[in-house]
Parts: sequence; C-alpha cells; structure tokens
Amino acid sequence: ETVRQFVVDKPFHPEDASVFLEGIRRIRRVEAEDPYTPCLNQADALLTRLEMTPAYAEYGDYTLEDTEAYLTKLANDLTELESEDVENDIPVEPDDPIIHCLQDVPEAMCDLWELKYVKARMGWLPEERWSELEAMTKARPDEFAVVTLREKGVVCVLALALPEGLDDLDGNLARLGFERIRLDKNHPTYSMTAGEIIARTAQAAQREQERLAEVKKRREELLAVEGPELQRRRSWLAMMTACVRARAYAGEAGGRFYLAGWTPEENGAAYRLACAQRKDFTCVEARPSEVRSSKPPIRLRETGVKGILSPLMKMYGIPAYGTADPRIFMVITYTLFFGMMFGDAGQGLCIAALGYLLYKKTGTWLWRILSLCGLSAVVFGLIYGSVFGLEELLPWGGYHPLEADHIMPVLLAGAAVGVVVILVCMAFNIVNALREGDYRSAFFSPNGVCGAVLYVAVLAGIACAYTGVAKLFTAPYVILLILLPIALIWLGEPLGNLAAGKKNWQPESWGMYIVEGFFDIFESAISYMSNTMSFLRVGAFAISHAGMMMVVSMLSQGSKAAGSVLIMILGNIFVAGLEASLSSIQIIRLEFYEIFGRFYRGGGREFAPVKVSYTK
Repeated sequence: ETVRQFVVDKPFHPEDASVFLEGIRRIRRVEAEDPYTPCLNQADALLTRLEMTPAYAEYGDYTLEDTEAYLTKLANDLTELESEDVENDIPVEPDDPIIHCLQDVPEAMCDLWELKYVKARMGWLPEERWSELEAMTKARPDEFAVVTLREKGVVCVLALALPEGLDDLDGNLARLGFERIRLDKNHPTYSMTAGEIIARTAQAAQREQERLAEVKKRREELLAVEGPELQRRRSWLAMMTACVRARAYAGEAGGRFYLAGWTPEENGAAYRLACAQRKDFTCVEARPSEVRSSKPPIRLRETGVKGILSPLMKMYGIPAYGTADPRIFMVITYTLFFGMMFGDAGQGLCIAALGYLLYKKTGTWLWRILSLCGLSAVVFGLIYGSVFGLEELLPWGGYHPLEADHIMPVLLAGAAVGVVVILVCMAFNIVNALREGDYRSAFFSPNGVCGAVLYVAVLAGIACAYTGVAKLFTAPYVILLILLPIALIWLGEPLGNLAAGKKNWQPESWGMYIVEGFFDIFESAISYMSNTMSFLRVGAFAISHAGMMMVVSMLSQGSKAAGSVLIMILGNIFVAGLEASLSSIQIIRLEFYEIFGRFYRGGGREFAPVKVSYTK
C-alpha cells in the first residue's frame, strides 16, 4: 500500500535503501517474490488469442487467487472454442474431376467403374502430351479418350478401352506421364451417383459453415462479456507487478521498512501532506548537498526545443547533476552548421517539408531535427543565392561560395563561428566547474578562464597581424595575456588545491609535475589549433555543395528540354541526399569532439520513476 501510494506512477526515483541509507545499522535489502508477473503474462497471452491489445481499464479490488482462477477458466473456455473453430474435412471434394464429369450419369460410381465389357481410366496428363494420346486412341477402334477438365499445364483425361486392349492403354498412358485417379471402393459414396455425391457434399459444406458461424458467434459473445473484465484484471496485474518491482528497492532493519529516493522539489509539499496523514509513516527530507551516498538523478524534460536532440545527447551520456543542460545549445549549433554547410533554399525547403511529414507520420525524433535543419538551409540558401543549385533566380544575387574571391571568406567564416562556439563551450565549462567547486577546471585549465584568455589573445593577435589592423604581439601583451595564462595552466593543480582550501596542495614530485605539465600544455596547444581548424569543414562543405550543383547545372544545360529537366531533378535529389547525410555525420563529429569535449560532464543518471506498463 505504501509503495503504491508514494512510489508507483509518482514522480519518485527510487534508490536501493540498503545502500542509500548506509548509516542505518543492519539494514538489508528486502527480498520480494513476484507472484504477479506469471499472471500478467497469462493475461497478455489471452489478449493476444482474443485479438485484443492491452489498454488501461479502471479496476477494482481484486485478489491474486481470484484472478488466477478467472484467467484459468477463461483460458479453458477459449481453448474449447478454438478446438471447435476448426473446419472439418468434407467427405468428398465437390470439385473432383470425376464427379463433375459424370454428374449427369444416373448410374452409381461402382457400376460405372466395374463395367464388364469396357474398362475406364481417369487421371491427369501433361497438357502437351494430350495430342499424342488423342492420336493414339483415334488410330485404334478399341480405345477412346476425352478431356474432362483443363487446368494450368495439365488436363484431366477419361480413357476407355476394351478389356483385351487395357494393357496397351495402360502402357501408353504410363509412357506419357499419366497420373491415375483412383476411387476408394470402401468409401460410402462409392455406391452413390455423381449427382448424389455433389448434393451430399453441398449439404455437408452448408452444415459446416453453419457450425463455424455458431462458433464465431460464441467467440464474439465471449469477447464482449469477458474482454472488458480481462482488461481490468490485466491493468490490476500491471499495477501490482510495478509495486513488487518498486518494493524491491526497500530496506528492512529492526522490523521497520525503509524507502529512499528522489522527487522534484515542487512535489515536496504534496509528499509532506500525504505523509502527515499516515500515522504509521515517517518522512525525512534532505537536500542533494546533504546526501553523500548518491548523486541525484537528472530529469530531462523532453518537450519543446530541448527534447529534439535528447536521444543524440544520450548517446554521449547523461549530463552530471548540477551541470548546464547543453541541449538548446546543441540544437542551435547543429542547425546553424547544417545551414552553413548545405545552403540551398529550394532543397532546404524540400528537406524541411519531408522531415515535417515524416515526423507527423512516425513521431520519430530524427525527423524533427531534419525539419529545423531544412529551415536553416533555406535561410543560408537565401544568403548564398542558391535555389535548387540555380544562382540567377533571386533578385539580390547572393554571396556565392564558389566565386574565387568568396572561397577564403567562406572558409574563414566557418572557422570564426567555430571560435565563438569554442568560447561558449569554455563559458559552459567555467559555470559547471564553479557549481561543482572545481576551481582548477574553472580558472586554471585549458577550458577555464586562463585557457579562454590565452585562446582569445592568440587569435586576436593573429587576426590583427593578418589584416594589418594592429600589431598586438608586444612584450606586455605576450607576457600578460599569453605567458602568464600558460604558467597558470601549468600550475593549475596546486593553484586549484589552494583555492579549494586543501592542506595537501603540493604535488608529490615537482619535477615530475613540471614534465607532465609541459606535455599537457603542448597537447592543449595542439587541441586549440586542431579544434579551430576543424571548423573549416563548415565552409568547405558549403563550397563543395555549390560545386556539385554547378556540375549538375552544366549537365542540364547541355541536354535537350526533357533531358535537361530530368537531369536537374535527379541531380538535386542525389546532391541533396548525399550532402545532407555527409553534413549530418560531420556535424555530429563536431558536436561530440570539438564541442562536448570542452565542457560536457557525463556520468549522470536519468530520472526514472517506476511506471506502470498498461499498454505493453
């Protein structure tokens, strides 16, 4: 009852009480048997046999014994119906070629098949061999053959011969691949005429259809009466199974049971009120900072923009508790990079429409991001002046990436956006580190304050020297903004320990620390350079997209009218599909390596309350 009131289907993330409440002496985990799951599986099997899908139904107070008896009785009733719902074999097939051939003959089958002066053979013959048999029988006065039925590739033949010529007829038929049809002399219909057999078969078929209709009616009545009750029982079993699953988190010590877990702060008042109404229940609250045995789980809201790339972020890992949620930033950068790399208004609009339609049809998260990427491609397509690869349609022309004096600015624009993104990542890292009290990472790391100052100072100096605006690499500039941050990063560990107030702030060996610090600084410098250069691919993909569409346009212009349109359509489909796939893969690499690697702290756990599975 307690588990059902406070845990199951409530915003409560249970923890193993025997571990979470380690301060309680002799606390142990409660070993709970689960008698409900077998019944739940039996209920699901019955729903399948009744061609029903599990659905929630409001239920009352049931007992396990009563439910087991109900399911057993229903299973037996259904088995009995299923055993009757099988079509019985009709004694003689009404489409038997012998019967149809002889249906107008008033003689019994036994009389026809046991003639004294004429012997009959009936069976199947390959259609291409019929002409040979026909020629043979026409050449002999004591033989006769006729086709009674034609089917695909074969014919049913009735052949007659005098008794003394029967052996010759059988030999010819065997050589031609004749497959004889034999009648069962012991069958009750052997003494009946063909017309009587057909009538008897029709009556038997009618009775069988009436019987099956009655069985179907009884099945529908069973479904109408027991279907709702089965759904109610199944819902109750699903609830009880979830309760047993939640009860397994409980701990026991000294005759008392303990439940521990996390709930959102806004639900605290409701829990306190519910606890106050229970005389046999005590509730103790604690802030996350007061709990040392476990970190709180992360509740990721899947609605709105945040939920679009949640599955992709979870592939990298759940963010640690207390760190910034990167999902909005991830959506912004992902769509921005895609638009810059793809950059075609016509193709982008088609991709956005395709993503929207597929998302409405399937509900898959992937198509939501595809729609946003398509819209971003439309915006940059208008900037580049490209509509289905055609750069003459827009009145303002556009900034064409493939023009000679535009190639370098497009590449540098991608790198510039990358610089801004890296600085934002550093800001995220500083915020996350300060929340966790990690002063070294916040101030004295390559992604902290010192790293940001060093990165900006070097890039600003290079940019000013390249453009000739100013000469920044003066002695004071280099000492204060480059050498000093490098020294602080080099001494980051002892400085971080001092800032945190740790007594043992010095490294065990200064010599080893200085050597390791040198290689760390060298690695960080390479990382700054490679990460920045990596964003050049954003501009490079914009140039390659324009180049491929230029090739498609040239091929189209060199063809006749119909061929020109076809080449343009197929070329757009090919380039759009290829570029969209490659751009998406490259952007995921940028997100996971160049962006997440600078600030993302994984190791978190997703908020996972115990939910009742009413539908599966």
